[in-house]
Amino acid sequence: MRAALEQLSALRHERCVLVIGDVMLDEYVWGDAARLSPEAPVPVVQRRGRSAVIGGAANAAANVAAFGTPAQLVGAVGADAEGDEVRRLLAGAHVGDHLLTDDTRPTTLKTRIMASEHQIARLDREDSSPVNDDLVAAATEQITARVRKAAAVLISDYAKGFLTEAVLRATLDAARDAGVPCVVDPKARNFSVYRGATAITPNAGEARAAAERLVDSTEIDDVGEVLIRLLPATAVVVTMGPKGMRIFREGRGAVQLEPRARRVFDVTGAGDTVAAILAVGLACDLDLADATKIASFAAGLAVERVGTTAITFDEIAAAVVDDPEPAH
Repeated sequence: MRAALEQLSALRHERCVLVIGDVMLDEYVWGDAARLSPEAPVPVVQRRGRSAVIGGAANAAANVAAFGTPAQLVGAVGADAEGDEVRRLLAGAHVGDHLLTDDTRPTTLKTRIMASEHQIARLDREDSSPVNDDLVAAATEQITARVRKAAAVLISDYAKGFLTEAVLRATLDAARDAGVPCVVDPKARNFSVYRGATAITPNAGEARAAAERLVDSTEIDDVGEVLIRLLPATAVVVTMGPKGMRIFREGRGAVQLEPRARRVFDVTGAGDTVAAILAVGLACDLDLADATKIASFAAGLAVERVGTTAITFDEIAAAVVDDPEPAH
């Protein structure tokens, strides 16, 4: 993996990754809980503060930028204060902002109530219906113009309505025509909408849900074999939490990557980290297996922290030195 990191170090500052998908704001309300409410058996949280980070496709783009790779983002936010906050946070994360404004729906907001670093509740505000035709047309124009200038494309699908079938097909076709690798972090139950992607990174639950009508077995190897038949020429990288990751490719045996994490505090955003670093690796012409090993290592660092986070190249490089037997 050290040789792959050296290749990334040489190329990552030059190679742009275009991230396309569902943008959201992750809000954290921090406090202490020392008693139960007399009104209901729920904790009373004494509020101490509030913080917010970008989530979804925006977090994936922030992970790309934190790794030292130019990141551009195409998505949509509402005409609201949360949308303005997303734009400010993107600027702070050095992500190129090509967001569209949809004044018919709010910015997706996930509010987590935290007591002593433990999440005790989450409040969601969102509209997951497909975006309107005018926004689809504007998004398609943005995407097709920018794919040609990218070294890799990352589709970050959170099923919040931006990635309609028309937007997905325009993105995948543009990447194919430009010869640009395309990574998909999926949420659709029908994975055939992602046909043409270079790699897809479902978690085990998403993979099983996508394959359940095609195979009776829930064994991950059976599921993986079905998915690579459904998506010819697409690598299926299944993330399995404490069981690591498993790579399936047409005509090859499955490859197992063992997990790196020693402590798991919060899995929020770990999938973004995997997809982002995999896209960076492919942008820098790494072999898919090497790129996936680095992505797996980055995810192991991410889950050791509380909240949505981005992992830097220097952090991975230092961890590899400290861990002489990285995931393999």
